[in-house]
Amino acid sequence: METEARRYPAIATLVRALGEGSEAERVQTPADCTRGFVEAYFARPEGLLDRRARQACSAWSFVDDAVHERFTGASAT
Repeated sequence: METEARRYPAIATLVRALGEGSEAERVQTPADCTRGFVEAYFARPEGLLDRRARQACSAWSFVDDAVHERFTGASAT
């Protein structure tokens, strides 16, 4: 998450760029969310055993094959 967070500007920076009247609001991801964004997998990490799911989450592009193998218990190739 730290690696992914460095790719994006701070929330305050985004709010300022959007201009007057803009605000940021925290929205929780429900545990039963079936969408494919990274935070949706926190309650169902087994979904990331699917290589296609990992490929759809940009954070996984920053880890090498050894991490994929450790996570899945299988070859990442």
